[in-house]
Amino acid sequence: MNVRRILTYYYYKLLRLRGNPTALAGGAGIGVLVGLTPTIPFHTILILLLTLLTRTSTIAAIIVSWIVFNPLTFLPIYYFSVQIGNLFTPYNLDWNRVKEIVEHLMASDGIMQSVSLFFNLGYETTTVLLVGGFMFASPFACVSYFFMLRFFTKSQNNRRIKNQQLNSRYNMSSYGNTRKDLKEHSLAPKKKFGQNFLVHKQTAEAIVRAGEVSKDDIIVEIGVGLGALTVPMAQQAKHVYGIEIDQGIIRYHEKEQDLPDNVTLIHQDVLKSDFDSLIEKCGGKLKILANLPYSISHPLIFKLIDYREHISQATIMLQLEVAERLMAEPSTKEYGIPTVLLACCSTIKKKMILKPAEFHPRPKIDSAVITIDFTQSPEFEEYDYTLFKKIVRTTFSQRRKTILNTLSGADLFYKGDRSKKEECKKLTEQVIITSGLKPNLRPEVLSVSDFVNLAVNFEKEIIKI
Repeated sequence: MNVRRILTYYYYKLLRLRGNPTALAGGAGIGVLVGLTPTIPFHTILILLLTLLTRTSTIAAIIVSWIVFNPLTFLPIYYFSVQIGNLFTPYNLDWNRVKEIVEHLMASDGIMQSVSLFFNLGYETTTVLLVGGFMFASPFACVSYFFMLRFFTKSQNNRRIKNQQLNSRYNMSSYGNTRKDLKEHSLAPKKKFGQNFLVHKQTAEAIVRAGEVSKDDIIVEIGVGLGALTVPMAQQAKHVYGIEIDQGIIRYHEKEQDLPDNVTLIHQDVLKSDFDSLIEKCGGKLKILANLPYSISHPLIFKLIDYREHISQATIMLQLEVAERLMAEPSTKEYGIPTVLLACCSTIKKKMILKPAEFHPRPKIDSAVITIDFTQSPEFEEYDYTLFKKIVRTTFSQRRKTILNTLSGADLFYKGDRSKKEECKKLTEQVIITSGLKPNLRPEVLSVSDFVNLAVNFEKEIIKI
């Protein structure tokens, strides 16, 4: 038995407890009192009754009772209880006899057998053990109470100080603090970068939770800002690569040294950044978390689609309107190119909606956090993605026209040979009908699978020519 490992385990169990230090210390004192009193097999019942009566912590009492009452302390507890009980009662128990009974209790198989043995001890033996045990345990319980009161008070103060330090590190306790911090460092939100800084710690932590960040993850963060997402993310992840376009923000973090050691800042425009080098640094598929500037929402979405085979998941904060467009259903005005291109290779979930008050400066519209999972894409027949993308873009570029008219002029056949215009239109109509669609349909009524079928059948017809 590794005693040191067991004690360390229970120490951290106690350290994680939350609540009033007095109630926790009281529970610990009761745990010592019950644990050092030979009342097995009624420890748990006594702890529940005493903690309920004194309104102290039951969990703290149970954990401490496990620490003090264990196979190493079993016999010493009964020995001292007998010796002290003989002094304070008119009875005189023989320790050797009690030792035999204790060994039977230790070897008993099941709770009912333990209860039966305990009740068969007799009045004299029970009185000596309980009186002696209580007299033996009381001083230890009092000392434990005061010791644990200091322990819990100190641990909670340390936790409070740590939280305050974290709050100050990324200055997000309030809207006013964010403005003050920006002003002190001669920074201001830049319209050309579409900067809107998160101002509430709880919101940032909720977004990180939505991103399902784990300790083995290497995260690519787009738009570091003041570190609102970076700090809680770095606390959960193995490493964070933060891409930031604003040189002023980079200088701010370099000067303040306010980001954890497992954060690497990269001064780049994400739309021009080399994802291939990031893939190499991460050693596998990218996991992305981003507070996107509204101005680059669509361009970045298309970049993610282009790198879909190298990205596992992207948790993105963007305009609510754009999020709804990405998740739109056919036959709605929001349904369009990004909807179809994303839906063919990923699964999208809306995680939360954020109001303008969550940001500085406050935008005029609501925002949404979505998760794009590229590992869970719908299953379709094998198709040429380049051709599929061309069909989608062509049809939606003139969405008021029928798919026959737009696809006939898309140079899918004969590479722009004007003399083949009529033949091209007939072939296009034939492919549309073969795909189970009507030539006079508009693109917004087609499902993703309809576009895939069109790509498959156009490819078959192109190969014949």
